Amino acid sequence: MAAALQRSAFFEAIRKHDPSSTAVVNFDSGVAFSYGSLLRDVSRAKERLLQETGKDESGIAGERIAFMVENGYDYVGADSSLEIHANALVLSSFRS
Repeated sequence: MAAALQRSAFFEAIRKHDPSSTAVVNFDSGVAFSYGSLLRDVSRAKERLLQETGKDESGIAGERIAFMVENGYDYVGADSSLEIHANALVLSSFRS
């Protein structure tokens, strides 16, 4: 079961969209991801991050977390730290 998302202006704005409408399109593959899948994947990422750190939401607040991801859907979803109130540094790997 995925972790519940807190109420925030960021996630409330996403929730206002039709869950089946397109949120992100991967440029290289053309694969489209919906707002519903974005919320679901952020919730899962939050749950995984909490499990892997062994912390709960109050224990991880304010922690420094870095993500190294490729540009695309994973980059958009990586900032799930917005949801857990951690300080995130999202780095993009660059391909030439």
